[in-house]
Amino acid sequence: MAKVLLIAPTCDGTDVGEAWVAYQWAKGLRAELASAARDAALRSLARAQPDFADASPAEKVSRLAALTGASSEEARRFLAAGGAVNGADFIRLAHQAQRTHAALEKGKK
Repeated sequence: MAKVLLIAPTCDGTDVGEAWVAYQWAKGLRAELASAARDAALRSLARAQPDFADASPAEKVSRLAALTGASSEEARRFLAAGGAVNGADFIRLAHQAQRTHAALEKGKK
């Protein structure tokens, strides 16, 4: 098993942003962070596309992939993500959430 050294000069569970993220990592709550990132991206998507929530699972995959430029498999994994994830999967999930937010922001301009 690989070990990770967490260097977090600001690590505060009552703060927001990077300090809160560092605290969650330090407490071993990667699954909650992954779920929060995924859910926030999907809430933003549902606000931008109100009919997204009623779309079929296949349609959701297709629309998310088209919006973000992700493959269908990446979009499917992102939509299905939940629970415990390993470090590499967490990074992929966070990246997909960022791509979703960025694509929605780009569409607003």
